[in-house]
Amino acid sequence: MEQLQIQAVYLSFATRAFKMHAATNIEQIIQEAQTHNSQNDITGQLIYHGGVFIQLLEGEKSKVQRLLGAIACDRSRHENLTVLFHQPMQERVFSDWSMAYQELDNHSLDIVNSIVPWQKIIRASEEGETVTPDKIFMVFKGLRERL
Repeated sequence: MEQLQIQAVYLSFATRAFKMHAATNIEQIIQEAQTHNSQNDITGQLIYHGGVFIQLLEGEKSKVQRLLGAIACDRSRHENLTVLFHQPMQERVFSDWSMAYQELDNHSLDIVNSIVPWQKIIRASEEGETVTPDKIFMVFKGLRERL
């Protein structure tokens, strides 16, 4: 029996300790994620900017939910994790990436802001402001072109 495939997007804030050594810590997250995700058929992309993580995860529902739980419990890296949405998956956006990574530079941030303002995405986690899944997917797809 085939398991339900989902896409989930969360936003979290990096802890102060994480931000002190962000470059090294990001590298470690990417290595761990690529190993774990390839073993569990999970794909996606991690975006980091200004102490904020936004990540798209794609895969079998139970595996994605288990990974989200582990990330939420990782208090050394993440604070105030909010799942922005999860939904059944039509097709993978990052089928060829166990974990793509992008730190937003000015050009990438311009791409994001042209779709939905970065600050609005952050407020969606803090204040319950609504950002539609379509807009979030447009952000990931727009940034995918730059990988």
